[in-house]
Amino acid sequence: MTDSFIVISKDGTIADINKTCIDKFAELMELKQNDNLYEKLKGRSTIKLEHVQAFVKEAMEKGGTITKEYHAEKGEYNKYFEVDVQPIKAKSGNEYVATLLLIRDVTQAKRDMEIMTKNENLVILGELAGGVAHDINTPIAAIKNGIMMLKDTVTTDNERMLLTRMDSCADKIINLVNSMRNQI
Repeated sequence: MTDSFIVISKDGTIADINKTCIDKFAELMELKQNDNLYEKLKGRSTIKLEHVQAFVKEAMEKGGTITKEYHAEKGEYNKYFEVDVQPIKAKSGNEYVATLLLIRDVTQAKRDMEIMTKNENLVILGELAGGVAHDINTPIAAIKNGIMMLKDTVTTDNERMLLTRMDSCADKIINLVNSMRNQI
């Protein structure tokens, strides 16, 4: 089974636990059958006792499964979990006697989603840069065409020098816009 599970009694005693769970949380704490999970979590900052107890209480009050996301971080250990909390009733009567905690590691899925979001943002930025480049290059192209047409009509060296400088400035703007677009 790739998911971890723990079955705890009302007082927090671990009635059942799978190897996946034992291995998954080995860096944080040693867990085994007949340990009291609540006692193991007391004073821990990575997985807080009050959070687990609140999840169990909420599931009991609801009378069914609740799903929570949980982030556990301690040093190099940095994982995200999706936890299904399911109260278990006695065979006879309506009394809840235990709780099943089904724990899925969603760390990689969360990281993949972050990468996708960053990539989507880069695509949007690239499209924006392309649009801005087009919007700037279109009037600059019209200015350059005007400069070329005027070159044949100028009569003085000052006019020729002014048109040459304007043409050079237009080229700088085109190069700057293309450089910006290529970098984005």
